[in-house]
This record gives sequence, C-alpha cells and structure tokens, in this order.
Amino acid sequence: MNRHISRPLNATLYKRMVQQFGEVLIAKPGEAMVGGGMMMNRGKLRYTPLSSGEYYRVNCPYCLQRNSVDTKHRLWINHRWGVGLDPGMPFYDPQDKFWHMAVCYNENCLESSANRRDLRIRLYTGIGRELHRGETVKIAQGTVSYASLGVTDYPGYCQRVDTLSSDHCANQYLIGRGFDPKMLGEVYDVSYCHNSDQYPLVTGRIVVPIHMNGQMVGWQARPPYDADWKAIRQPKYYNCPGTNKRLMLYGLQQAEYSPFCTVVEGVTDVWKLGAGAVCVLGCTMSPQQAAWINSRWSVAFIALDSDATKKAEDTKRILEQSGNTTAVVVPMPAGLDPATMNNDCFWDLVAARCDEEGVDI
Repeated sequence: MNRHISRPLNATLYKRMVQQFGEVLIAKPGEAMVGGGMMMNRGKLRYTPLSSGEYYRVNCPYCLQRNSVDTKHRLWINHRWGVGLDPGMPFYDPQDKFWHMAVCYNENCLESSANRRDLRIRLYTGIGRELHRGETVKIAQGTVSYASLGVTDYPGYCQRVDTLSSDHCANQYLIGRGFDPKMLGEVYDVSYCHNSDQYPLVTGRIVVPIHMNGQMVGWQARPPYDADWKAIRQPKYYNCPGTNKRLMLYGLQQAEYSPFCTVVEGVTDVWKLGAGAVCVLGCTMSPQQAAWINSRWSVAFIALDSDATKKAEDTKRILEQSGNTTAVVVPMPAGLDPATMNNDCFWDLVAARCDEEGVDI
C-alpha cells in the first residue's frame, strides 16, 4: 500500500525528499525494520532484515541521464537510509549507515557511484556532522509487521493452458517460445485469465500460480505477446497485490525430490529446466529463500542471467554462509539465460563447473 501520511518514521529524510523531488509516496507506512541477520549484499556482508519497513518513493531524477523517464515513483529509499540501526539493536554497526538501501527500479540508476554520491548530497547536505552523531535524524517508533505468506486464489475466471485449443493466443505464444502447454498446465497449473473484475489488467494474460506448502500464495501474470513495455506504459509482469516474493520459491513443490536444485531468476527458466529448478522471482536471494534451500539440498547450482554475475556470486555466499549447501555458480553465455539456452549445452556447462570445483553430483 502506498499513500501519504503526516508522520513518516524518518521525518527529516521525508521532508528533504519532498523539497528535492516533489511528490513522495510511502510504501509500508509506519512499519519498522525488524529481524534478519548478516548476509551478502552488493558484494559486502551487511545486515539484511526480514522486513525492511517503511520506504519513500519518488520519480527517479537520474533516469533522464539514461534517456529514460520515470513517472511511476520507482526510486525507493528506505527510512533508515543514511542512519542505520539504533544503538543497542542486534548487529548494530556505527559505520553502516544503510546507504545501500536505495534503489531505482526503472533503470538501476544507483549502480552509478556518482548518482549515489549526488543523492546523499541532495538529501543530507548541511546535516552530515549531526547525522553521524545521530543528533538530528531521528527514527520514530514504527509498528512491527513480520513478513508472512498469505493464501490467495486465481485473479478471476482462469483456464489451464493444457485445456485450451492449440491455436489459442496463450498457447501460440508458449509454443513459439519453445514450451509445451500440456506440461505447463499439468505440472505447473499455468493458466489463461479470461476475465478478472478485481484486476482488470490481468484479463487476457497468462497466469502463473505460485504454490508453497500445497497452497497458492501468489501469482504472476504476463501478456501472451512481447512489446515495448515502456512505450505502451504497461507492466510486463503483474504480481498478485501483497505478494511477498522474498518468502517464495517458485517450483519448490516440483523440485522437492530432486537430488540437487538449480537457482534461476524467472518462471520461464524453471519451465525450461524442469523439476529441480527453483526461481527467486528476481536476481537476489533473501534469507528466507536461502533457508528453504539449505533445509532441502546439499548442492545448488546458481544460474542467473548473463548480466547478473556479481549477484550470482552473492547468492553463492548467502547459501554457503547460512547453511551447509555447496553452491556452484554456472556463468551464462552473454545474452543467454536458462530459458533461452539449449538444455544439453546448459548441463554441459554445469558438468564443467562441477569438475573445476571438485563437486560430485
């Protein structure tokens, strides 16, 4: 839920953002940062919470430098950005000000050190000395909302793709991408939404249900075609509102009895590799997802997209530091991912990496 509130947890940061950027939306208003532990994040060992709490959202001012425009408030800044944890809290580190807890979800603009430095100057200039003493920036006490999985249902009238005709637009799209609608329907319950009164944008989309512990805990929907999504101003993927992706592993039920697992980014990667593959619904792994894997497998292959090599190494560290799972990073050839790669070539890469690292599968 995003809305304006009169008393944000970090009133100083919120006020500065309003002054600099205009409209500021608040995600998870009033929620405190809770739980967590030390995990790898952006190549460093950092405190990673179970729930990050309140965030402030603005249209990213750096997107124009990338010939892009953000109109959907995709620059997110955590309420503890520049402040860090309070003294006395577990894992308190006076040097860690949580500068890493800001991200542009439009063009990833804060990967640039110049942009990160500029953002710090714009929002905290003039109070830097006081900030480091903790005398000016105060964090109000928020409510504790531990992340949890909820049970959901299909977004409307949906029909499994294996029961649709072969010339249906959903099946034509899936077949065109090299997938078998019969398998997707029978194994993964992939469906087509004929109508959704509650979520009109989902009507006419392929719906991918996400199951955990035998229950549907979320779904992801995408159109049965490709397009320039920014140009037509539609999201390529539409997730069930309230979906907590950090607590989910797509494909977990189908992978339960595999002797090892393969960690990938998206659902199509899982479809291509089949049972044994699980996806984190993105390119970063949460402590909860790592716990799921550590409790089930002694060996995991990390096969993220070719542009996520650093995050693949981070995922390996997360798994090996949080449990007894041996993780092997499988670098993807440039421009490829498991969904677009020949399966035989993929497993040849896996075998070669296992030989290099002395891992016996």
